[in-house]
Amino acid sequence: MAKTTIIMNDAQNIISVNFNVKELETFLDFHIDKAISKAIAAIEKQYATAKQQEDWLTRKEVTAILGISMPTLSAWSKDGTIPGYRIGGLVRYKRSEIDATLKQMRTLNSRKR
Repeated sequence: MAKTTIIMNDAQNIISVNFNVKELETFLDFHIDKAISKAIAAIEKQYATAKQQEDWLTRKEVTAILGISMPTLSAWSKDGTIPGYRIGGLVRYKRSEIDATLKQMRTLNSRKR
């Protein structure tokens, strides 16, 4: 089978490689798979970082999750039971803190029984 010469510029080095077609396919498959794996790892890292960022909830979402009224949420925010954060003139709540409050409420309710 005939060999093909490929000249590659690897940053500062020029490499001359002789391949037959099957070897070339194997070489390209390996390097393409490697590049794709590297790109996927970078995307997964970005996704993991984004998932670590805090989710913010509106007052309406919080009242629905906790099953409380707006006045109760306001009172709990004022007394520090659930901290609210003013962002651009709007009040938002951290999902992690709301989840913790919900868990605490469930624990208290189960103890009352």
